Amino acid sequence: MVIFITNKDAYHEMKGTIATLQHTVWCAAEVLTLEQTNELYKAGVELSVLDYEVDVAKEAELEEALETIRVHHPDEEIMLGRNKKA
Repeated sequence: MVIFITNKDAYHEMKGTIATLQHTVWCAAEVLTLEQTNELYKAGVELSVLDYEVDVAKEAELEEALETIRVHHPDEEIMLGRNKKA
């Protein structure tokens, strides 16, 4: 499973799951602070940060980001939140 974080609320919702180090994490730009990003890297989280923001209300933006993730993780489920599959 890949966790895709699109906003600060989603990050806080999934923080415990991320801390298990069992899932790859992708994050939209401007969600995490530099300090948070560095903490995740130091903790051993496999983290990728997009260089653009993603508004989930804009389907084209969300689909572009999901396609990028699918290229790197073609056979994995993508989660947008605790109970929200992409």
